[in-house]
Amino acid sequence: MNVTEISLQNFLSHGSSTLKLPKRGVVVITGPNGAGKSSFVEAVAFAMWGKTLRGTTPWRDGFAGSVSVVSDLLSVAREVSAKGSAKLAWGVTDDRASWIGFDTQKKAADSLADQVGDIDLWRRTHVFSSQDAAHFTLATDGERKRLLETLLGLDRFDLAFNKASEDRKQVKTRVDAAQIEVAKAKQRFDFARESLRTFDLELVESEPTQPAAVDAADIQAAHSRLRVLEVEQQDLYTQLMSKSVPDDLLREVSKLEAELAAVKKEQAFVSAGNCPTCSRPLDVAHSADLSSKVEWLEMVGRDARALLHQKRREVDEERMVLDLTIRNNVAEQRAVNATIHRLNQQKEQFDAWKAAHNSWAQRQSARVSKRSAILKSISVAEDLFGNAEDALAAVQAELAVLNAVVAVFGLKGVRAHVLGKALGGIEQIANAWLQRIARTPLRLELKPYKDLKSGGTQDAISLEVTGAGGGYGYRASSGGERRRIDAALLLALAEVAAAAYGKHPGTVFVDEVFDALDADGIEAVAEALAELAFDRCVVVITHDELLARKIPAVQRVRVEAGTVV
Repeated sequence: MNVTEISLQNFLSHGSSTLKLPKRGVVVITGPNGAGKSSFVEAVAFAMWGKTLRGTTPWRDGFAGSVSVVSDLLSVAREVSAKGSAKLAWGVTDDRASWIGFDTQKKAADSLADQVGDIDLWRRTHVFSSQDAAHFTLATDGERKRLLETLLGLDRFDLAFNKASEDRKQVKTRVDAAQIEVAKAKQRFDFARESLRTFDLELVESEPTQPAAVDAADIQAAHSRLRVLEVEQQDLYTQLMSKSVPDDLLREVSKLEAELAAVKKEQAFVSAGNCPTCSRPLDVAHSADLSSKVEWLEMVGRDARALLHQKRREVDEERMVLDLTIRNNVAEQRAVNATIHRLNQQKEQFDAWKAAHNSWAQRQSARVSKRSAILKSISVAEDLFGNAEDALAAVQAELAVLNAVVAVFGLKGVRAHVLGKALGGIEQIANAWLQRIARTPLRLELKPYKDLKSGGTQDAISLEVTGAGGGYGYRASSGGERRRIDAALLLALAEVAAAAYGKHPGTVFVDEVFDALDADGIEAVAEALAELAFDRCVVVITHDELLARKIPAVQRVRVEAGTVV
């Protein structure tokens, strides 16, 4: 940013002052201490960023004030009322009529901040003060490294580094959790496979042998035949019991025999010649009648007995036939019973086989279902295992990326590479400036590490100076040597920082940095400042009149009691 005009009204010690600056060349501002020389630097800081470098308010209590800065980038004006009400306006030209209008002062400030960037970058690349001169050289190794990282913008990596580090912690936790899930899934998968192996080693039960089937109709037919035989047998028994000699024939034979016996008894008495009843002599005629009757009765008896014998023979023959039929019936009943018993046994065997087969089929179905369930569990476990491994691989890949990000943005990553390159550039530029302003064999050496007495190294920026302090380095150097070293480093840091941010060299403010130099040093610095002002405006603020006269200025300004004279 090339500043061309600075105007002050009741700003710090100034009542009303205006400073116009050229685009290039050295401008020397002189005056006694406390006269308000540095107010012009503070005016640029406050106009652009709303705060002074010293961190105090620039306004006077109870007075209205204003500050305005015109540059090639933009023009800014800030005002404050006597009551303390502030107002900001800015635009890309010095014509206030064309400036952008904002609804609120906050919107104006935010929009301006987007245009001018960071105040610290501007301060470290365009403002060299006596307070900042030894900031780098007297800093600790760690402070020096942090300062250089800030100048180079490497501190912007911190956000990415910290975010990646925090994300990496979370991802590591997720990796641990994913590894546990993989182990659990693998254990489940291995258990399922072992279950299948054990299951397949079990002895497979053979299917029961099927016996001959029995037709229920055969059993029914056998029972029907048995019932027929039983009925027939009952009928045969009835017939058998009914087969006997007729009773009338038996009575008739018995009667004839009785009558014949009576007649024969009577005939015997008659043969004796006496009546068997009264014992009187019988006549011959009665005896002949008895003989005739006996003959008749014997004849009739013979016929009756012959008939009875015939009847008995017929009954015996019929009973023999019936008895044989009954025995055949009983034999057939036994055969039918045996058939029924055999069929029932076969049926019981078939029913037992059927029940056993059903039970076997159920067990086989259960076995098939169990194996199918085991195979399904293996498939599910395998999918879970694969998904867990995929999830682990994904989170491990994420962790690898974050590890790479942390490594890149970490102390030994790209920032270390950039820092190492920058140190080389700073060392080269600083030594070039040191040769111009020191005119003594002073040389700086910057290392991105510090050698330890133990033989190791520490991640810090070490500064070594040869040719100064009688060989004992910066801290043993004289005040003049230190100022030369400080100035050379400041100029080098400014160039590198400007290059790092892609900033074109703008107006440089050198505030009492070289006031402690001797005459030889002043002459060397004057030449260096003239060279530095070749393509920019260099504003040198000093109360050293000798230095002011030595510097080949294109413009000289004197400030006394807050007024440009």
